[in-house]
Amino acid sequence: MNVVVVLLYILLIVVGFIVVFGCTYDKGNNKLLVQNRCACGNRCACGTRCSSRGGCRCLHRCECQDSNCQCPHPKNELIEIQFVLIKLMVDHVLWTRQVIISAFAKLPDLKSALDRLMQNQDDIAEALAMRFGKEIEDKMQKLWREHISGAVAVVTGMMEGNSEEVLQVKIEAWYRNGDEIAIALSELQPEIWPEEEMKRQLKMHLDTLTDQVKARANEDWEEDVKTQDIVLNHMMEFAVFLAPGFVS
Repeated sequence: MNVVVVLLYILLIVVGFIVVFGCTYDKGNNKLLVQNRCACGNRCACGTRCSSRGGCRCLHRCECQDSNCQCPHPKNELIEIQFVLIKLMVDHVLWTRQVIISAFAKLPDLKSALDRLMQNQDDIAEALAMRFGKEIEDKMQKLWREHISGAVAVVTGMMEGNSEEVLQVKIEAWYRNGDEIAIALSELQPEIWPEEEMKRQLKMHLDTLTDQVKARANEDWEEDVKTQDIVLNHMMEFAVFLAPGFVS
């Protein structure tokens, strides 16, 4: 499955979600919202609908079709957060890819691409802070930004022909950061995000990304494209893995 097919697949899911739930993506707040269909002008959370009964208010869409139902619907909330996290992780993969390409080709857009990639790390930290509290945002932002700085160090080392020993030091530092991210995330939801599984997920990301960087450094274009699919597919799966921790 190539990148274009994956993105078309995501688009079809989102379009289908809009048809079923009336959802739209609020880019500014990185959230899915429902376009209000009432005269009052209200906007309701994704997975709900607007009702004018008893004043303008938002009601859950229930399987029971009871328009007055006010019970919680974690399934709808899970679907909503999955879309938000998939968007964040797809951005993570695509902008990482752009930075790698621009770095090896010495393109003038490298700084702009890297700035956008760093913004993605801030977006991930903000999403975590919205769920687990503002006090963790700085820590998560620092860890995720170090993830990118580590990747840049590895790419730069390969481009500059660093010795195996020097390159290995950079790679090991990068992987240590991956473990730090895994531990920090697991501490937030230890039952849903077990530390060992979280470490495995982050290691998988670094392993596949390293394979991609090596393929580009060796100008193995077929392998380069193949690894991009692997990196993207895994990070979409990672987003789905993370989602239950945001709604529990």
